[in-house]
Amino acid sequence: MAEFLVQWTIDIEAAETPEDAARQAWAHMRRPDSTANFFMVWPKGRDEEEGTSVDLSELEQEPHPLHTAEGLRGLYGNWGEHPAYPSWEWRADETRLSYWDWVASKLEQAQDGEG
Repeated sequence: MAEFLVQWTIDIEAAETPEDAARQAWAHMRRPDSTANFFMVWPKGRDEEEGTSVDLSELEQEPHPLHTAEGLRGLYGNWGEHPAYPSWEWRADETRLSYWDWVASKLEQAQDGEG
């Protein structure tokens, strides 16, 4: 299995420290409706080679593992909670879906521009 250096770039215009800028970028990447989908990728240790640009929005792909109930449960645990979709909203939604299935459906709707 190969190793790669993957880079994503964003302009952060209102940060007080480098750490604050990094936290803002990380929060942007983790949002369900994030457009953080374009990356430059280089084989690790081969600086002389030109990188490959990868636009994930152009690829046919399976749902991101963290956009499935199983992936979310694995990340946050059975009794955990997604930061963007609190359990009180799930309870108020009067759904028959389990909490993690509900969160996965919300993430899918946000990705498709419906939510």
